[in-house]
Amino acid sequence: MRRLDRVDAAFFVLWLLDAAFVFWAVQGLSISVYEARIYWGESSIASFLAHLFVPFWGENNLGLKFPFLLLHLFNLFLFYEVSRHTLKRPFDAFFSVALFALLPGVNASALLIGESGIIMSAALLVCYIHLKYKVIPYPLLALAILIDSGMAILFLALFFYAIKERQNRLLLFSLIAFTVSMYLWGIDVGGKPKGHFLDTLGIFATLFSPLLFLYFVYALYRILIKEEKPLLWYISFSALMFTLLLSFRQKVNIEEYAPLVLIGLPLVVKVFLSGLRVRLPRFRRSYQLWFYIAVFTLGINSLGLVFNKLFYRVIENPREHFAYRFHIANELALALKEKGIREVKIKDEAMRLRLACYGIGSSEALELKEGRGKRTILEIPIRYFGYEVERYHVQKR
Repeated sequence: MRRLDRVDAAFFVLWLLDAAFVFWAVQGLSISVYEARIYWGESSIASFLAHLFVPFWGENNLGLKFPFLLLHLFNLFLFYEVSRHTLKRPFDAFFSVALFALLPGVNASALLIGESGIIMSAALLVCYIHLKYKVIPYPLLALAILIDSGMAILFLALFFYAIKERQNRLLLFSLIAFTVSMYLWGIDVGGKPKGHFLDTLGIFATLFSPLLFLYFVYALYRILIKEEKPLLWYISFSALMFTLLLSFRQKVNIEEYAPLVLIGLPLVVKVFLSGLRVRLPRFRRSYQLWFYIAVFTLGINSLGLVFNKLFYRVIENPREHFAYRFHIANELALALKEKGIREVKIKDEAMRLRLACYGIGSSEALELKEGRGKRTILEIPIRYFGYEVERYHVQKR
């Protein structure tokens, strides 16, 4: 076990700041209908985790998303350790994890109910064990089969890595694991072929930020043709290529594969810092400019997670707000509970599912509508920063 140093202390401060940020940010995001369907849908690990802390924290944002916040903080620790074993200098690892904490895709895995954080944890844990102990954690990989279809790409990456390293045992295991994963989960390739390549590129650019994603692709390609390729590269490169190739035919569920792409960030940092350090100081300006622009963009994206409701003041139609589907429900549920209303009929199925996550059940005595009627007994305005976004009416039936 290595001794703790100043960089470890700096990481701990960063970890605490990130914890404060995500616990604050989660309070301002309502459950989306996509998350509600996971919560009330068929049994899955994400659904189980979402229900886990509700008895302790209540039917609110913290109770619903607390496990995913913990997973995110655990992932930060794993990512830092992977970076320490991948990058030569301790500061490089700190730089890597700071960049990782700012990625929109990483923050989304913390703030939303879904499989992303779970997939990321499994992949990072495999990489960490492999880097630190020089072994492949077969029991962990066997359990990973049960997580999600996205883990099939991890086994595919291990298959290619085993071929390169001539590890017959890993080759056989990864082939069997990939087959079993595909049998259990499969990949839907039905329907009429339709290209979504540009859409997929756009989503990846959003998860990374456009400039960083361009450099990310360049770094993976550079490693492909010039440098030693560790397991981390095989995972990230395989996930990216598989997603992009599949997108030529159909729409891809990015949530399943993006976590495996995102964990390749230490390799990008390694390429960037190596390129920076081999240049004389006067020739580093273009690299430094790229860095400042990328960090500034990531910082703006992170602030947007918290202060995006300010945009309602400049948008004519509130429903055109990019995060509208993550608003309204929590505030509406709180307003209903304050008036002692815990059951109300809602014709909007999406809103009904969302409010049910906050403990608002169905009733035949009262009905929630957006339009005012003669039997209205209560009006509930939803305001953000003083601007009214929606107005609901509770009516007697």
